Amino acid sequence: MVPSSGDDRILELVEFLTPVPEAVPAARRHVTRLLREWGLSALTDTAALLACELVSNAVKHGTPAPGTASGGGVQQIVLTLRYHNGLFIEVWDPGSPGRHPHVRIAAPHDEVGRGLRLVDTLSRAWGHYIPAYGGRTVWCEVVSPAYGEGRHRGPR
Repeated sequence: MVPSSGDDRILELVEFLTPVPEAVPAARRHVTRLLREWGLSALTDTAALLACELVSNAVKHGTPAPGTASGGGVQQIVLTLRYHNGLFIEVWDPGSPGRHPHVRIAAPHDEVGRGLRLVDTLSRAWGHYIPAYGGRTVWCEVVSPAYGEGRHRGPR
């Protein structure tokens, strides 16, 4: 099923992931499989990379450490892919109060700190918001070539 430029259908998948390093390759597999099923193979490489960056950040920064006051109970990361005139990737995590994602300027020899720079460069738009039920959602949009490549920054 290849969506056409006049297609008004909304395609969506929600995956629940455990916030462990293995969630990153699991996200890549989910995105790759789903986009092939949806007939959006042209977006697979970019979308898989962006989803991996967002999930990796959620694993590293978005889940309280076990044994802390907010780290008890079962933690999850929620990966949502939605296609409607473009592909939207959202990753929800329980969040760390007061921490908001931002693009860092990494030094040449830094081994970390380039993930959101990739998201910023490869997506049409990205941002974050705090849902009413708590946590944090970081999102990005990968535009299908049929809809153009204009860029927009910041939450919508």
